[in-house]
Amino acid sequence: MAADISMPSLGMTMEEGRVVAWRVKEGDVVTRGQVLVDIESEKTAFEMEAPADGVVGKILVPDDAVVPVGTKLCSILSAGESG
Repeated sequence: MAADISMPSLGMTMEEGRVVAWRVKEGDVVTRGQVLVDIESEKTAFEMEAPADGVVGKILVPDDAVVPVGTKLCSILSAGESG
């Protein structure tokens, strides 16, 4: 089952965040805990990790884009899944 990766809320007042840089590419095999993307808010920076082993699906938000909290950034696909 795919695991969606969404823009996290890094604070109670955070409404949007910036994708600083992707550390993976579409199709890369990743392991749980591997850093996927660097995220930044007005007050802090954060390294978002893979929640599960799998393959990086389509990256929906490019580097340097600012998006609302909860916006889907990409998915981690399980073996045999596409997307």
